[in-house]
Amino acid sequence: MNRVAKRVMASFCFGIAALSQAHADPGKPAEEVERITVRGTPMSPGQFDATPEETETLSREVIQTIPATDVADIVRNLPGIRIQQRIQGQGAAVSIEGLPPSYTALRVDGERYSGTPGGVDDLRDLPLINVEKLVVQRGPHALRYGPEAGGGVINLVTRPPPLGDKRLTAEFGGGNDAHGQARATTGMGSETFGASVSVEYDHIAGFDAPTNASVQTPNFFTSDSSRQATDVYARSRWLPGESLTVESRAGWRLRRDDFSSDLARTNERWLAGSSLEWEPVDSTRVGTGLNYYRTRTDSTVGREFELTDDELKFDFLLEYAFQLGGVEQLAAAGVDIRRQSLSLRESPTDLGTADPLLSNPGIVDEAIYQGGLFFIGESNFEPWLRAEYGLRVQFHTEYSAKLIPQVALLVTPLRWGEGNEVRLRFSVGRNHRVPSLREIYQPPTPNAGNLYFLAGNPDLLPESSTSYRASLEIDPTDWLYASVVAFHNDIKDHIRSSFSGEFVLLPTGDPPIPANPQLCLLGLTAYCEDQIFLRPASIYRKQNLDSVTTRGFEARISINPMDWVSLHLGYTYLDTKVNVSNSQFDELPNEAPHVVDARLTLTSPWSDTVLTSRALWRSSAPIEESGTGLLGFVIPDQRSDPSTTLDFRLLQPIGFNSSVYVDLRNATDNRAVDSYVVRGRTFFVGARTEFF
Repeated sequence: MNRVAKRVMASFCFGIAALSQAHADPGKPAEEVERITVRGTPMSPGQFDATPEETETLSREVIQTIPATDVADIVRNLPGIRIQQRIQGQGAAVSIEGLPPSYTALRVDGERYSGTPGGVDDLRDLPLINVEKLVVQRGPHALRYGPEAGGGVINLVTRPPPLGDKRLTAEFGGGNDAHGQARATTGMGSETFGASVSVEYDHIAGFDAPTNASVQTPNFFTSDSSRQATDVYARSRWLPGESLTVESRAGWRLRRDDFSSDLARTNERWLAGSSLEWEPVDSTRVGTGLNYYRTRTDSTVGREFELTDDELKFDFLLEYAFQLGGVEQLAAAGVDIRRQSLSLRESPTDLGTADPLLSNPGIVDEAIYQGGLFFIGESNFEPWLRAEYGLRVQFHTEYSAKLIPQVALLVTPLRWGEGNEVRLRFSVGRNHRVPSLREIYQPPTPNAGNLYFLAGNPDLLPESSTSYRASLEIDPTDWLYASVVAFHNDIKDHIRSSFSGEFVLLPTGDPPIPANPQLCLLGLTAYCEDQIFLRPASIYRKQNLDSVTTRGFEARISINPMDWVSLHLGYTYLDTKVNVSNSQFDELPNEAPHVVDARLTLTSPWSDTVLTSRALWRSSAPIEESGTGLLGFVIPDQRSDPSTTLDFRLLQPIGFNSSVYVDLRNATDNRAVDSYVVRGRTFFVGARTEFF
């Protein structure tokens, strides 16, 4: 099969493509290896791979120059991507082009690594260790990855285990807020088998929220609080034959958030899986895998509870490349089946109320099966015209089956010189997301010191969405690149938490405060029950909104006039519209209409010193007061102040495959972004080395 066909095959599933890269036989000729690994090679200075789907790749070398200590810090400055930092910046939910975070799939080596099945993943839980590249795919990708990828996929590809070689790398550093990190990777192998193990430890202390911040969300963190995480990830690959590859992975992660002396939340995660790839003939590829994922949360925040999520997934993929009427074609067909379960145990808690919603301990044991059958085709009609198209049948044990179609087109009307061209991309895709087990079965859970309760809803309907994208890209010279992308998303029956009209009456004070007779005169007799003053705590339930529309455009320009200068500028405009009956809210919270980002990298030609500066400006946005990003908490007619953050990294190679770096984060000492209080000015010093 020729080079073009190889590239076509790789364009469908970066998980399978990454697996192929990891399994490239070192004994093959260099040209053959290049055919496999050409996908994901960043264009210079362009940003996207030449495929109908918009795919952006950040290489390991680029990542090491960015002032970042986790994956969220890397991604948050990319146009069209919004990171919701949650309370105190301790989490990072990702939304792409205004779509909900539940539409963004986060993956490591193409598989689930963190978060809850069907829910929202935390980008800070992805390990920035042993990284080979970071791949961002915008637009609907539900065909291959299911409904949770209806808005895009962010995949961190780690370096494959070495074959016939050995590897030992280490990185460590520290900064203020008692921030410390240590990472190490070791691996070795024979000509046909290799294995590697990566270990990461991260610790950072809490901080006191500033008194002059424009936003004051509920805050459990103090300077004595802390967050720590330990992550272990192992990979192996075995080449029993020239056409057969077997890869396995296993991982364990422990994260603990200490809010105070008696409030803590611990999350422990395990994963294990194996995959097999077989290429019986040059034009056919077969891939299959079995992966298990389990996460358990123990919490004493609000009430004591233990929550366990499990997922067992089987997938199969068959790809066949051929020619039809002189047109190169690729046909891919596959199936994925998942069993997801939820187990919740809560200790009995006496809140001084007879409300049945709270008087019984929460006990949930539920499981569902879901999956899909899909077909994906790609046609290279002409050197200037490529198309991808497909259909997925999504099924679920509790909801009706749905069809999910998708079409993408790449047109290159002008081309001159090597890599100098004009590209047009068009895509449209449907998505159908059923409620997660937590969204359905979660009992009312206290938040923010029992100020409000979050609850699931067994009567939820599935969401349906349609996404449209169109883009124009220009590479006029080898040192200049520009693009603009327009997008429009319609979501029907969007699932959000909103006020249910229900209250829980809780005693106030310890001991309880006596009843106020004046409240009784207002007819609020419940407030005077048993001569104890009771306060109402609202219950927010998952509910279906009528519809949500997000639309806008992204524009970016990259300039690389010489080897030692690289400048990237981006602008995103986003408009959100919420249509919900009997509600005064018509915008999504924390979605700034205007965002400007910039990154400048200077490299000394004499000492190889690298200086990177990065800036992010966000306009004002509707705010909400809970720190959860939930629609029901929007404060009417209130918007946040515009925010500006400025980061720097100074990186210096020191020989012996080693380097040191110094980060200055948030140099402007901005203390609030949208509705969230964030860390102010911070410093971090680190070093990395590759022993062999």
